[in-house]
Amino acid sequence: GFSHPGHAVSLFAGSFGRTWADLSSGGHRGNLSYFVTTRILGEDGWRDFSTSRLNQFFGNVEWRNASTAVSVSAM
Repeated sequence: GFSHPGHAVSLFAGSFGRTWADLSSGGHRGNLSYFVTTRILGEDGWRDFSTSRLNQFFGNVEWRNASTAVSVSAM
């Protein structure tokens, strides 16, 4: 939010059915900011029965003024 404004997307693909996506977004208006990011990864694996899946998420909302900051985060 305050320190990482903007948006980003990264997409990758490779051998063994590997797909990978990273997405993030952050911004602020006045005293309120937000930041969210997610990673999604999947692959078939190079060995039989070795598929992998990964899903991650992080989100943060923050309110600030000159002397106080209140932040809530979730994973």
